[in-house]
Amino acid sequence: DLGDKKLTSKAGTEFGFDKLVIATGCSPIILSKLEGAGLKGIHYLRENADALQLYDSLQAHKGEDVLVIGGGYIGMEVAAAAAIVGCKPKMIFPDSHMMSRLFSASMADKYESFYREKGIEFYKNGYRCEAFVGDEDGNLSGVKVSLDGKEEVIPGKICIVGVGARPNSHLFSDQLEMELGGIKVDGQFQSSVKDVYAVGDIAAFPLKIYDRMTRMEHVAHARQSAAHAVDAMFDDSTEDYDYMPYFYSRVFNLSWQFFGDSVGEPVVVGDIQPKMSVFWIEDGQVNGVFTESPSGEDTETMAAIARKRPSVDVTKLSALTDPDEALKLVASS
Repeated sequence: DLGDKKLTSKAGTEFGFDKLVIATGCSPIILSKLEGAGLKGIHYLRENADALQLYDSLQAHKGEDVLVIGGGYIGMEVAAAAAIVGCKPKMIFPDSHMMSRLFSASMADKYESFYREKGIEFYKNGYRCEAFVGDEDGNLSGVKVSLDGKEEVIPGKICIVGVGARPNSHLFSDQLEMELGGIKVDGQFQSSVKDVYAVGDIAAFPLKIYDRMTRMEHVAHARQSAAHAVDAMFDDSTEDYDYMPYFYSRVFNLSWQFFGDSVGEPVVVGDIQPKMSVFWIEDGQVNGVFTESPSGEDTETMAAIARKRPSVDVTKLSALTDPDEALKLVASS
């Protein structure tokens, strides 16, 4: 009861509060409605215990097929980890290319080629998971997929599902204003009810630099939003949250970082080996910047570019082949 500032636990214990911080995060989307969803060998990742269990499973199935449903963060990183262990990953997703929320088709093509060189296979561009197939002992033996109305079973004793997450907002949806699937907050992370705050994945907050509401499922935002909310609770002069979107990933010997907003046409300079930079440009203005294998200095430069959002000569930038020169050109624009 947020109006009366009371919480009741499942055991019936009542807690009063002066201020409340909601940090319930997200839960993975579970493919519970698919046939065979309860078979042994199907993994989801959210908690540390999930990762430890998956690690043991991969170690126990070296040299065998491992199925990965999803082509985003979880899919990319788990497939790489499975290949490093010595398994044979097969990635299954309906999108035309991996990491479709960020990567352009040309970017993804470079990473997918690298993955293929590591022995990873792709079932993409329309492939959908229809059911989990098991043996008589209740163990996973494969995944039934479909493409253009035709079905087949891809064999595998382990399957990792990474198809997104949903905010854990059900306890509050009838008492707080909601937006983008999360709890709507202001620039101080206060919700529609006074003294009730929400932080991390669960919070739909004003993204000041782009003047729009958003939700961010990322560790950097989780930490920064929590610190900002605590400051705001005890200091009325705290300024509104001014977050710069930031994402990163490390797979195999690759490591990329992204700052800003992936709005506009991407201009790709270089290749992922040894180095590549990508700039998202709209009406001549740089909105976001990505670099594969950035140095520490590059990271600072990228953050500055994303914050500054400079105008740039697209023709001149597109003619470059050296990502270092491209970063220098954009930073000085």
